[in-house]
Amino acid sequence: MTDGRPRALFVFLIASAIGLIGGLVFAWFISPVEYTSVEPSELRVEFRPTYLQLVGASFAFENDWTRVSFRLGALRDPNVNRQFAEVTDRTIAEGRPASILRAMSRMSDRLGVRTMRMIVYLATPVATVAPVPTPTALPSATPSLEPTPSPVPTFALPDTPTPLPTFTPTAAPLSVYLLISRERVCEPGPAQIRVLIEDEKAKGVPGVDVWVTFEGGADRFVTGLKPEEGPGYGDFDVQPGIAYDVAVAESALPLVKGLKTEQCPSADAAQTIMASWQLTFRPIPPTPTPTVTPGPSPTLTLTLAATPAFTATASVTRKP
Repeated sequence: MTDGRPRALFVFLIASAIGLIGGLVFAWFISPVEYTSVEPSELRVEFRPTYLQLVGASFAFENDWTRVSFRLGALRDPNVNRQFAEVTDRTIAEGRPASILRAMSRMSDRLGVRTMRMIVYLATPVATVAPVPTPTALPSATPSLEPTPSPVPTFALPDTPTPLPTFTPTAAPLSVYLLISRERVCEPGPAQIRVLIEDEKAKGVPGVDVWVTFEGGADRFVTGLKPEEGPGYGDFDVQPGIAYDVAVAESALPLVKGLKTEQCPSADAAQTIMASWQLTFRPIPPTPTPTVTPGPSPTLTLTLAATPAFTATASVTRKP
């Protein structure tokens, strides 16, 4: 009887191992567990940034803050405001479409978190239209007859017409910068408009607004947000098939028009590289104002002599 106990224990262990392995194979490969209707609060950490980006994209198209509040509250995370700001900065660095970046920046600002990268997308240029003056019609100057007891009628002088109002035209602000160089760049990465703002000594100038306008929209970026590229550097991602105009500072007139990206020649047919444009601007040097020295002006003297033939003599003298 003592010999049967080890054999029974061995058989039990073998059967348990076979059952455990069979159960794992059935659970992992034959009929794995499928999760459905998962709550946002049950998402894993690596999937939450994608969820927050989808919430920002939905706000760009729906513009419904009530839905945004509900979707963010579904995460049940007290630090969702800070997490959304970090995701917004990361999305801006990835170069997503400007409409989504503006919506996410507005959301983060409304949640109480604002960063330097968001400031560029929190302001949108507004076109200003100068009023067109409407001239006032001149009153009709019709002579009026005033009868008098005298048999000869007398005519009153015509009414004095009201002078036209004077208008001072408001000219669009001119740019104080001048395009120095325009270079086409072919290198891997997203196609961009890269701007360098320099002073008179060719040193980078941070904090200068650069406006980019295109059909159906406009956007803005500021130099100096990427110090690793230089204090006067700023860039903007562009899309194929769209023409872009570039203005600098407070100028309402674009300095560069019709910038388009196009495919660069490449030795590798499988690699597609789109061209970028690098623009360098510097202040316009001051123009000296010419001075005019007044010279002697001629004086005309007219003398009339009361003679029977009424002769008139004229002489011209110049002052020394």
